[in-house]
Amino acid sequence: MNPKKMDLYLRYLFYGPLYIYLFAFALGAGYLSGFIKPTTDILFYFLNPGEIAKFYIAGRFVSVIFGVLAVYMLYLIAKDLYDEETGLLSALIFSVTPMFVVNSHFMTVDVAMCFFVCLAFFMAVKILSSSRWKWYILAGISSGLAAAAKYNAVLILLIIPFADFMKECENKIGLIFCWFKKKAVVSYGCALGTFLLLCPLAFLNPKKFKGFLDGALLATGRGTVDPVKNLLSYLAVSYHGLVLPVFLLSVLGFIFAFIKRKKGDYLLLFWIIVNCVIVVGLFHWVHMRYLLTIIPFVVILAARALAAIRMKYGPRLMTACLCARMRGQPRGNGSRRTSQREAA
Repeated sequence: MNPKKMDLYLRYLFYGPLYIYLFAFALGAGYLSGFIKPTTDILFYFLNPGEIAKFYIAGRFVSVIFGVLAVYMLYLIAKDLYDEETGLLSALIFSVTPMFVVNSHFMTVDVAMCFFVCLAFFMAVKILSSSRWKWYILAGISSGLAAAAKYNAVLILLIIPFADFMKECENKIGLIFCWFKKKAVVSYGCALGTFLLLCPLAFLNPKKFKGFLDGALLATGRGTVDPVKNLLSYLAVSYHGLVLPVFLLSVLGFIFAFIKRKKGDYLLLFWIIVNCVIVVGLFHWVHMRYLLTIIPFVVILAARALAAIRMKYGPRLMTACLCARMRGQPRGNGSRRTSQREAA
């Protein structure tokens, strides 16, 4: 790619072009600030290895920025679906979740994709309470950006018609026709237009683009997929990636969602289940990063469970702590009086 000569043709498209553009922007900012000194002289980097390290810093900086934005976006989603407390708890838990923190250190596409998935989901949440065209258009654009970051994120497009169905929720037959409604089709068009704008190769040379897609699919492994083995492996990955307290809270959150069955619950469960089916049923290899389309929304369920526990048992726990504190108080005063008498 040579922007000076208007050459925007990318030679590497296994993971989507958006992150490359973002990385190029970070390199440009580093160059203008004097932090990065790009040169075509390879020997320069052998003699100055610290300079090549700055490229990695720029790439990781992109991941950090989008990681912070993803945390904020998760707060907005949880706040709109439930309440302010759940939003704050979701952001707090997600910001310290090992799975997310570790991937935010890497110069990879996954965290940027995670942000755009959350952005598209947020627009879908707005559709639950509004029929305005702008939310469908913005949701479609966000979905296109997510797919341009990493191809498998195109699944977030499914959340738009499902949110439209949940908004009205007239009857079960509506679930069949919601995918073909006018607003849903417009959102598909917005997503496709955004994706083609960022990845014109898909339109200009479909055969070559298909080769990249095949390569990306092969990167997930070869052979027969064992869904049971994958499920157990991903449960283990989730256990370690979330840590035990959050893992248990997420299980409780799933139970709450199935019991309460509010519109927001259905929206979260639909997205989580669809992704689990794809990841467990189609991907051969097990990688923690494959769960980054799912984990933010699992964290919301965990935060909701924690908020419910705090609301129900919080006052009792606080009273118990105060009682324990007050019980310890007289014992100290009594020993002080005894010591004063002995001294007299």
